[in-house]
Amino acid sequence: MSDNSLENTLKFFPKKLILSSIQYSPAAAMITSFETANSKELAIEYVNPAFLRLTNSDNEELIGKNPFKIFKTDAEDQQLQTFYQAFSLGKSIRPEILVKFPSGESVWVRFIVNSAPSGDKNYQLWIEQDLSNKKKEELSFEKQREHLARLFDDSDEIVFSLDVYGQMFYANEAFYRNTGSDESFWVEKQVLNSLHTAEKAETETAFRDAIQGIQQSLLASISGRSARQLWYSFTLTPLILNSEVNAVYFVGREATMIQLKQRYELIIKNIIEFFLSEDDLKTILQKTLENLTQKFGWECGEVWLPDHINRRMKLFSWKYPEGEQFKEFKEVSLSVEVSDEFEHTLKTQKGNPLLHKSTHLYLDENFPRKEYANRAGLTIGFSMPVFLGDKTVALFSFLASEENKENSGDLIFVMRELSQRLGVYIEKHRTAYDSEQLFELVPDFLCVLDANGRFYKANRQILDALGIEQAELKKHSFLEFVDREYQAITHEKLHEVKTLQLVKFENLIKGKDGLLLLEWSLTYNSDEQIIYGAAKDITLRMKYDEEFRKGSDRFQLFSEAISDAIYEWDVVTDEIIWGEGLKRLFGHTNYEDFTSLEGWSKYIHPGDRERVKGNIRASSLRRERLWVDEYRYQCADGLYKYILDRGVFIYNEKGDVVRMVGAMQDINPLKESEETLIKLNDALQQRARQLQGFNKELEQFAYIVSHDLQEPLRMIYSFMQLLQNSEDVEKNEKSEQYISFAIDGAVRMKRLIQDLLTYSRVGTTEEDFQEVDMNQILHETIMVYQQAIRDKNASIKIEDLPKVKAIQSLIGQLFDNLISNALKYNNKPKPEIGIFFEEDETHYIFCVEDNGIGIDAKYFDMIYLPFKRLHNKNEYSGTGIGLAVCKKIVEKHNGKIWVESTPGLGSKFCFSITKDPIQ
Repeated sequence: MSDNSLENTLKFFPKKLILSSIQYSPAAAMITSFETANSKELAIEYVNPAFLRLTNSDNEELIGKNPFKIFKTDAEDQQLQTFYQAFSLGKSIRPEILVKFPSGESVWVRFIVNSAPSGDKNYQLWIEQDLSNKKKEELSFEKQREHLARLFDDSDEIVFSLDVYGQMFYANEAFYRNTGSDESFWVEKQVLNSLHTAEKAETETAFRDAIQGIQQSLLASISGRSARQLWYSFTLTPLILNSEVNAVYFVGREATMIQLKQRYELIIKNIIEFFLSEDDLKTILQKTLENLTQKFGWECGEVWLPDHINRRMKLFSWKYPEGEQFKEFKEVSLSVEVSDEFEHTLKTQKGNPLLHKSTHLYLDENFPRKEYANRAGLTIGFSMPVFLGDKTVALFSFLASEENKENSGDLIFVMRELSQRLGVYIEKHRTAYDSEQLFELVPDFLCVLDANGRFYKANRQILDALGIEQAELKKHSFLEFVDREYQAITHEKLHEVKTLQLVKFENLIKGKDGLLLLEWSLTYNSDEQIIYGAAKDITLRMKYDEEFRKGSDRFQLFSEAISDAIYEWDVVTDEIIWGEGLKRLFGHTNYEDFTSLEGWSKYIHPGDRERVKGNIRASSLRRERLWVDEYRYQCADGLYKYILDRGVFIYNEKGDVVRMVGAMQDINPLKESEETLIKLNDALQQRARQLQGFNKELEQFAYIVSHDLQEPLRMIYSFMQLLQNSEDVEKNEKSEQYISFAIDGAVRMKRLIQDLLTYSRVGTTEEDFQEVDMNQILHETIMVYQQAIRDKNASIKIEDLPKVKAIQSLIGQLFDNLISNALKYNNKPKPEIGIFFEEDETHYIFCVEDNGIGIDAKYFDMIYLPFKRLHNKNEYSGTGIGLAVCKKIVEKHNGKIWVESTPGLGSKFCFSITKDPIQ
């Protein structure tokens, strides 16, 4: 800077700008002033940090004092008079002064002094230009060491300093303590070689940049004599002498947990994704164990699940290597049961402790499988319980040979992270797993339908009968497989069950091998809007009934061919003839006890007997052709079975009943299935109540997000704006930039919170489905974006759209997001947007097509994740929540959303909405 330019600066710019320009200068600088009327009353107004270091003083000793009196210069009175005169005339001078500090030390200093009047004062800016060799020696490494010692000797952070050649000349006590080393250990050792980072050259690069005067950050571990490997977040700060960097000091804050989380974030994410899949619990746990044992090199992994009724834990999933020694270990492990009766301390049936604390290397004398573990070469291990509330829902165990002891801490860290998250997933899959086993074991036809009557799930009996697989089932409606004559009654029953809760009916199902006559029982879960169905195949029985009507001579053949107890009752003579089914079904061998109505009826349960006999009489008096009843009937062993009895009355010409042909069918399994369904329904309703509790927690979370979290953000934003606009606070270019960053961060954080709140509220609306005019919805949406459409010179072409049954507010939000994206992600001179629809039997399909920037196919699945953005926020605004909200809205309408796109040519987003949502 020339003399004139500095003088002009002092004249025309505020003093605080000069202060900010010299505050961080490595050269010593001072500002003095005197009143114009009295030039000899010179006083110090400001000194920068470099000046304080030069003089080994502080502000209180200098501000307001005359520098010539404080530093006792060797300048003669005449020379001082020349200085004062030059200051009064506003001239620039370059004096070399032997400055004597209060400590008694002296040093030659050359200053550039510029003087300029301002109002009733005259100001002088002193800038150090050179130091004598003596002063340079004073600020040598020894002085720097003393300075660092004053700052960091008592610090808990590790601190050390290296010269430009990488040699250490200072380290604090925390450094030696954490590395398990002393000063002698580092004398001949290059510290940089002991710093370990993810990238090999990262340490050298950071050190080299710091030597260039640029402060650096570095995440690294440091190895000394200590076996521990601790990670630190280092700040590398250059030490400047004579405008040159002559050393760098490192300040490290422990960051082991941060580093471990970064290192194993992908592993933890992958395992969580296992539990979010539709795989069964055993498959998920098997994948988890294989992943963890492979990643960390441990030989064995186990998962123990509790039997809460018997208060025992059993081995459920495992990962053992091949080999005879592990085969033996596996067999004994499967035979062990453990208890969690008190304080979650697992014990074997013999009382030996299996787990003393959350992470315990337990292969000691108390380990119940120690002998077998030793044979397999296993010497270390630990267990990690997983809790849901105060209940143990699983226990993970890992075992390995001694050589894997080094990485036991990493595996324990990952399991601690997982154990805090997996409880709810394991319990959810455990409930589903138990239900699935029961679902498949029931011999009758079982299925689960959604509220629209579409298949959600079916057991193997239905899948085999229809000739389809579970993966294809969800594509079909229940009515698709119903014979045309039974379509109306089936559709009616699907609607009735929502109000009656339980309905029974018969229909014909089109199976892969022909028609099946099924007798259905349907029940409805109103909380989850799911229909449960159970059916009995009565095809054969109906065929047999038809044959009975053709002639009684075939009676015996049919009775031998089926398991039902077939009978023919001569009403006139009160004589009953029985088939072989009576013996097979009930175990009775003395047929004489059953040859009359009275003999047969005495085995009916007392609670059902009079009702059944009365229904037979009433049906015959009403001249009904078919009599059907359910009751309990006694077997030879004294136990009762539930029976479905169907009898056909035969009348004479006068209309009097003369005979009755029928069959008693064992429906005990069906009753058990109904009880199973009731239990499952109760369990699901309990789960629904739990989910309601979770929803209440989500509502509370939404309140916190919308109110409590936004309040401090508003305060930060407001005060930052006040700081930005304040004239009372000194600011420079960097501080202005940092304030702008803070304001921008607060704004983006508020937007993220609001978008998160929007996402959490989708699906919780209590608004009902109603008829919605899609044309009106689009008209209102486009009106909102009229200005953006004009600004971008965009054109929107809309087909005539239908009216649909939907939730109006959500559909408006859906189109708003899609049209907003079509305008935002478009760099064409004339953006073009087209909106059209098509339909199939069950859904309307709407599409929003544009000629924008397009999307690469590899991101098609990623774009619907909350806050997942494909572009930098500086390129396109937003938080990435829009398409995630769209997906939730579409799923609320029993539809799906997908995209077709080519980068550079545009995108077409399509979504479907069901035509017939059941309220």
